[in-house]
Amino acid sequence: MTEQRQHVRYQVEFPAIITGDHAGIGIVYNLGMGGCKVVSDLAVKIGTRLTVHLQIPEQPIAITIQAATVQWILKLEFGVGIF
Repeated sequence: MTEQRQHVRYQVEFPAIITGDHAGIGIVYNLGMGGCKVVSDLAVKIGTRLTVHLQIPEQPIAITIQAATVQWILKLEFGVGIF
């Protein structure tokens, strides 16, 4: 199966604080303009709206992704889309 993405994804591993309908911590992977993968034990559902605060190493201020929507779920991973 070929993966069709509109935006390039970058291989990253950043800690994140998640707020919104659910709150907790996670690790962000595969970050791109269209979204990212999050590994976390949050019990989210498809369609859940979240705000993701990326903790970039050596950066004093987190990068905030507002209005991220859960697109898929697989055990302790979920993907969020940014629209």
